[in-house]
Amino acid sequence: MSSVDVIASQIDVASIVSNLMLIERQPVTLLESRVTSLQSKVSAYQSFNTRLSSLADKVNTMLYGSTTAPTVKPSSFADRLAQSVFAKGSATSSNEDVLTAVADGSKASGSYAITVSSLAKAQSYASAQFSSATENHGLTGTISITPGGGAPAMTIDLSQATSLKDLQTAINDYEYTVTENGETKTVKNDSVKASIINDGSGYRLLLTSTKTGTANSFTLDAAGQAALGGGVTQAAADAQLTVNGVAITSDSNTVKDAIDGVTINLKKVSSDPVALDVAVNTDSIVSAIKDMITAYNSANSYINTQFTYNSSTESSGVLAGDATLRSIQSKLQSQVTQSVSNPLSPYRTAGQLGISFNKDGSMTLDEDKLKEALSNDSKGVAAFFLGDENHKSMLTSLGETLSGLTDSLQNPIKSAMDGLNKNIKSIQDSIETYEARLELKEEQLTAQFNAADLALRLMKVNQSSLTSALASLTSSSN
Repeated sequence: MSSVDVIASQIDVASIVSNLMLIERQPVTLLESRVTSLQSKVSAYQSFNTRLSSLADKVNTMLYGSTTAPTVKPSSFADRLAQSVFAKGSATSSNEDVLTAVADGSKASGSYAITVSSLAKAQSYASAQFSSATENHGLTGTISITPGGGAPAMTIDLSQATSLKDLQTAINDYEYTVTENGETKTVKNDSVKASIINDGSGYRLLLTSTKTGTANSFTLDAAGQAALGGGVTQAAADAQLTVNGVAITSDSNTVKDAIDGVTINLKKVSSDPVALDVAVNTDSIVSAIKDMITAYNSANSYINTQFTYNSSTESSGVLAGDATLRSIQSKLQSQVTQSVSNPLSPYRTAGQLGISFNKDGSMTLDEDKLKEALSNDSKGVAAFFLGDENHKSMLTSLGETLSGLTDSLQNPIKSAMDGLNKNIKSIQDSIETYEARLELKEEQLTAQFNAADLALRLMKVNQSSLTSALASLTSSSN
């Protein structure tokens, strides 16, 4: 009699449960895909926000000389001009060994012939020689040093400052009190400083005025001269120069008041006139406008990339059709393309200054046209970009718009990202709840199929026993 095979093999529980769980997890997979899509949008917003911030930095630099706009913005054109890139001037010296200069382009322009007759000097007084800088100098009494510039005299007790080092410290750390607006405060000596030099034969106390010019010279009283000995090694002197034939005296080699808006740095005496050409720094202005245009085009290009269909990938950007992005693009374009009415400027549109707009919304700069306008009427160009309290301008309007778009507390991009992140959090919570259910489901399926597998194993054992029994009966019958 042939045997009866009930089942030939056991159940592959792990494989069956795994395949069933793949089906059960399909809703979670869809939710995870949704989260990935939303996170891509958040990243895209962040990338766009970086471009807007860069544009805001460039605009603020042009307006205020810093990437950060001041809390209180200047209202008048003169104040705006003074802070802006249009105030930068260039000062070219024909002999930088004799003098250099820095110019404020909003105030001065022209050519000047400058002759330097003498340089300003600070007074120095050197004592007689002493055998040691640290040992007792053997001096008694007091000495008095009267600085120039109205500071009170310094009285030093030689019995307390018993070495040159002590005397040096006593002078440099000397303090006195002054009363200003009814308030008394302590002031440290900053008019005359002491140092110690070794001339090879001995040590000397060297007193030097901290400022140049005759007005800043100091006097050492008779007792001090008698005690210290020595004398004046360099007399205080004022700088002497002529600007286009006009004689000028300055207590400093940094001359700020000779030419309005120009700081002249004197370096050397020269009988030959030095030509100083002062003008608006056109290169700095053009460079700043180019930087602003580059940043603007970067933001505009990013928007266009999001909205443009890519035939190779058969898709658009993750923010394609986004209303927030489209609204921001419209706001930016309206600020840079608007016509400006300002009595201080003959220019009304950016096109008159070489800035043109392309079909894709980007800007292009004709540098030659801009430089020509700056050469003909630099203040008129500045007025177009800066405006005043009564007249809007291209830059101030764009700056205000960008300020609202990049505000750290509240702006449309932040609001959009907050909404996306809230949605992401909600979906992730749903995934977490679903995962907990799936974990229970997997445990149930595993238990069920393990039970089935056990039952089948028992059936196989019973089948084997039955087969053996049948075999024995057949043998007995035979």
